[in-house]
Amino acid sequence: DTLVGRATTDTLTNKTLTSPSIATPTWTATESAIANGDYLLFLDASASSETKKEGLDDIASLFAGTGLTASNSVIGVDASQTQITSVGTITTGGWQASLIGIDYGGTGLSGETDGMIVIADGSGSATHLDVGSSTGITILGTIATGVWQGTAIDTAYLDTTLTSQTSILNSSLVIGRDADNQIKFSTDDQIIFRVAGGDGVTLKASGEIEATSLDISGNVEVAGNLTVSGSTTTVNTATLTIEDPLVIVGSGNNSSDSVDLGLYGLYDTSGSQDLYSGLFRDASDSGKWKLFKDLQAAPTTTVNTGGTGYAVGTLVANVEGTVTGNASGLSSTLAVASGGTNATSFADKAVIISQDSGTDTLAGVAMSTNGQLLIGGTSGPAAATLTAGTNVTITNADNAITLDVSAAGDAFKTISVSGQSDVVADGTADTLTFAAGTGTTITTN
Repeated sequence: DTLVGRATTDTLTNKTLTSPSIATPTWTATESAIANGDYLLFLDASASSETKKEGLDDIASLFAGTGLTASNSVIGVDASQTQITSVGTITTGGWQASLIGIDYGGTGLSGETDGMIVIADGSGSATHLDVGSSTGITILGTIATGVWQGTAIDTAYLDTTLTSQTSILNSSLVIGRDADNQIKFSTDDQIIFRVAGGDGVTLKASGEIEATSLDISGNVEVAGNLTVSGSTTTVNTATLTIEDPLVIVGSGNNSSDSVDLGLYGLYDTSGSQDLYSGLFRDASDSGKWKLFKDLQAAPTTTVNTGGTGYAVGTLVANVEGTVTGNASGLSSTLAVASGGTNATSFADKAVIISQDSGTDTLAGVAMSTNGQLLIGGTSGPAAATLTAGTNVTITNADNAITLDVSAAGDAFKTISVSGQSDVVADGTADTLTFAAGTGTTITTN
């Protein structure tokens, strides 16, 4: 018979039980990553192998012995543990403990930077050596003894003192900081100083110094003659002394007359514009010597008289000899004391006189009317015409004056003498003189 339980309260009555048949159960589970907080089934030996469950964090704590610490189902090795005395090969992952010594395949070092290599020191311990860069050795210690057998040593790694070196002899010897700046001994009987990529100074066996440019900061004394063949000679000195009493300029100007001769200087009155002034012989103007000022461009072989700012300079001097030309270039009138009139112009047909204000002041008196005369007076000369008096007639003409005087009062023109010719006056200026003879007295009434 088969017992069928319909409820927990059913009662079995008068039944015979036979051995039941129980089929083997089948379990199916889905695979999943295990993590902190998960549980595992286990048979509890202390409880008749009863099946129980336990959390992963408790299992990790069970396995964490001396030197180990479990936290959140993870077992960690204590930094201060002394229990681990050997370890196998770590094939993957990262070493998280302290430095690995030399005996265990490490260096025992840390803090490496670019250019450091590890070598053994005198005690056999590892140490760092800084050679400068991972791409090339730029730092090297001193080679105390022996002979360098490698390639050429860069000058940056040579001892700059060389206190014990007594000679360096080589037919191709070159000393320098780079390819552009060197002292070369490769040419026999010459020492060549190469600067900025060019052979600047050459010392020759004859004592000659050959240089494209020579800059000497100290004093230089030349016992012999000095010849400068360049196109420009610049003398920057506070005092220039020349024994030669006559200095020649334009010495190469012997086949033509196309350059100006003279000297000029530089000045600046505004602080922002260079100006030039000087004295020169103008080759383009019949060789005339000229003073100039305020030219804004430095002269070259000629002075540009049409250049910006060019103006005639002022000469203050006593002049002897013949002076030709005119005074049109004067900036002001010429004073009387200097031989001038102190005036810019005079009226037409005027006579120049000194005025009553002083002999240093001149003025022009116009005399454009017929018969005018320059008549003096206490107030100075003045132009005027004559005034006719009684019995006087004045006729003024161009550059001429005629006076006609007629008789006045009881005047007579003819005197008759018996037996003699008449005495006739031709003009008012005639005079009749009576002369008394012997025994005759003439009296007037």
